Amino acid sequence: MRVRFYDGSMPVFGPGVYRLLVLIEDTGSLNRSAQAMGMSYSKAWRIIRDAESHLGVQLLERRAGGAAGGGSVLTDAGRTLVERYAQLQGDLEAALDALFTKHFGDQPWAGPGASEEPASG
Repeated sequence: MRVRFYDGSMPVFGPGVYRLLVLIEDTGSLNRSAQAMGMSYSKAWRIIRDAESHLGVQLLERRAGGAAGGGSVLTDAGRTLVERYAQLQGDLEAALDALFTKHFGDQPWAGPGASEEPASG
């Protein structure tokens, strides 16, 4: 199950933006995070700017380069959004598992993990 936030018909936040923000929090770099996701820095920056614009909050603080090096960090609002989105996803997965068990738990084919998507690989 994927949760996305929309502004009208425009998707503004979902699994991709969430993952990008988590990587930025982990690496301290929008550029390294974009590379890890296989996208250009300019695309990653556009995604962040669009999300900020539609959500009405600043998600990142950029630090200019120099002797100490540059980078990006999440703002308090960005960190809160990431934390709440992760909590929402966890709660939804738990609720989905409970509902699946309620409706199909008596079926022999509905063993543990039956409500999950198969792993690709």
